[in-house]
Amino acid sequence: MLLILQSLEICRRELTTTYAREKKLGRLTSLQCEKLENGIHLTTDLNSLKNCDLAQKLLYQYGMFPNDVDALFKSFGLIMGPLTVADMNGLDIAALLKGEHNYPLNPIEKELLHLNRLGRKTGKGFYSYDSATQKKSNDMEVEAIIRRLAAESTYNIQLLCDSVGS
Repeated sequence: MLLILQSLEICRRELTTTYAREKKLGRLTSLQCEKLENGIHLTTDLNSLKNCDLAQKLLYQYGMFPNDVDALFKSFGLIMGPLTVADMNGLDIAALLKGEHNYPLNPIEKELLHLNRLGRKTGKGFYSYDSATQKKSNDMEVEAIIRRLAAESTYNIQLLCDSVGS
């Protein structure tokens, strides 16, 4: 299936060079540009699904925890980590989009969906959310799932170093 992008949403922010570059991209690709004056618009597309899938592999294959994975992605300049975005959009929505585009669910998605951990809307996803403030916090249940899946994974990381004093 070929997905064709027909329009480009551009948010005018403080960084006018970015805005100019996005307008130029729109002209070069013949996309209809829509200028958005305010607000941050979250878009779920195939690229963000792939980003999230990569982030989730770090969980279930290598045993990293959600806050560490999100911090890693944010260190590359993202405003939010992909697991926080997944919780905001809803894991059920991501599963629906993956199904529409024939992307299989990975082990952590299957596990969280089975437990009805759909993200902020249920108060639990990759993180737990306080019902009053919506503040996210690390979740011990998710960390236990990650430890189990990483231990079962056929992938592993081997660190080699010179031993000192032996």
